[in-house]
Amino acid sequence: MLPGGQIALKGYQFNLTDNCNFDREVQRDMYAQPELKLWGVFYQAEEEQTVQNFMGTLQQVINTFHIQCGPPALFPIQGGNRWPAWEEVMRKNLRPEVAAVICVIPGFKGKSPIYDDLKRFNYSTCPVPTQCVLASTLKKDRGLRSVVNKLVTQIVAKTGGCPWVCAQLPFMDGRSMVIGVDVFNKKGVDRVTGFCATTDKEMSRYVSFPQIGQAATGSNPFEEVVTDTFASFRHFNNGAYPNKVFVFRDGVSDGQKQDLMDNEVAFLRKALNEYVSKNSLPEPVKLMMIVVNKKISARFFHSSTPDLANPPSGTIVDSTVTSADSYDFYLVPTKGTQGVITPTHFHVLYDDTGVAPDDIKLLTYRMCYLYYNWSGSIRVPAPCQYAHKLAFAYGERAAGVNPPPASQYWKRTRNLYFL
Repeated sequence: MLPGGQIALKGYQFNLTDNCNFDREVQRDMYAQPELKLWGVFYQAEEEQTVQNFMGTLQQVINTFHIQCGPPALFPIQGGNRWPAWEEVMRKNLRPEVAAVICVIPGFKGKSPIYDDLKRFNYSTCPVPTQCVLASTLKKDRGLRSVVNKLVTQIVAKTGGCPWVCAQLPFMDGRSMVIGVDVFNKKGVDRVTGFCATTDKEMSRYVSFPQIGQAATGSNPFEEVVTDTFASFRHFNNGAYPNKVFVFRDGVSDGQKQDLMDNEVAFLRKALNEYVSKNSLPEPVKLMMIVVNKKISARFFHSSTPDLANPPSGTIVDSTVTSADSYDFYLVPTKGTQGVITPTHFHVLYDDTGVAPDDIKLLTYRMCYLYYNWSGSIRVPAPCQYAHKLAFAYGERAAGVNPPPASQYWKRTRNLYFL
């Protein structure tokens, strides 16, 4: 049973215990909050009253988090149930220095008439961090404050801030980078690979970018990943480069593991070696590749009471039912409240780091608390979920075969704009 440790905000920490209310505890000054100097709200002109009510709750939340910002500019859109009307107003009023915008969009969950067009526009043409919320959601009588709390948290993460961190992660005293990798595959659409890599010692700030299509024959798909992520890491760490890289690779079935070993691991190891040689670094960069599998049939039960129960969060199973000739473990990262909980299976496919297995298990578990779209833990480490979200965001917005190309601005900044 691994301890959850502590979550740190600005000037405040709380312990991760089974009875802590994570959602309530994080409603205070965030760990790092960028100033919103220039921002705005776009909405249908017909939703004027809805937006005015929303603005009152938004101001309450801003006061709770003590975010430094002025009032947002308001942009009502005539005929706002059609994308061309939105595009015209946004092209006229958005420019690179805008910190963020909120778009109160028409429609219902999964059925907004402008959402996909807006996201394609945001990813490729107008790279301003954009947070969408349905007008129908803002009209609900209950839960508006909770919705706005999460909306503001996402804006902070999208604009380079950091809502919260784990106070006691392994490897925080060294130069370690964690990379999440996931792939979007859909028939008739070019493959999209999402990469999200940490750039700080708290492992809570990211560079992220999609790689669209298969790599050309003979090229190394990880060359760009290593070059760009290392450049960002050195920028935020006074020129120091990472000496250990931990990769969580999702979206791999058991039958694909050997292919992953022969291709991705080999390409990544080669890219790291070439980076060391090209930059005349004094020591090699060590690598660990961990395959993440959520689709498993294994179930575990806890028998501390007369009745069988779900295991508590942080439960590790690393013997008896694991492989005798490889390095794998099961983790229960979330709290089970209904039904039988499904653990996550982690298989260390490659490792030349020499780090202690217990440290890897603790890193894996605690990073499940660092996904800023959810208050609490999720089933995979946060970089893995960010990579999935990024690949899906581009793949699902494809026009025919082609996902939208990433704006050069995102390629330079590469934060969590897609969250």
